[in-house]
Amino acid sequence: TDYRIGVKLPVVVSKLPTAGLLTLSNAESEQITRIFIRRSPIVQIFLIYLSGGWIALEMTDYFIRKYELTERIIDVLSIILLIVITTTISIGIRIERCFKLFDLNYFLSLDMS
Repeated sequence: TDYRIGVKLPVVVSKLPTAGLLTLSNAESEQITRIFIRRSPIVQIFLIYLSGGWIALEMTDYFIRKYELTERIIDVLSIILLIVITTTISIGIRIERCFKLFDLNYFLSLDMS
């Protein structure tokens, strides 16, 4: 092993045989991730819900500090957000089931970039 700066050595990922296993390059892995996030309604809805909840909590914290309101509002809002996430996930599952009724190959052939 050479530890000098600037020397690039080949990296052995695994010594196991890869017969029959799918190996992906970084570009292919990133493409699959983009397709998964773009085409999975559950992931999209969850990420939108998560960011919206974060914004709501931050705004609530700002108004509590500015107008000297009670800190209990953040606790109540956090509980409400945790309860409503089940409804959000169930809506995402229903939307995903609707997408599965259509031809998946048609959606995969669309160029979304």
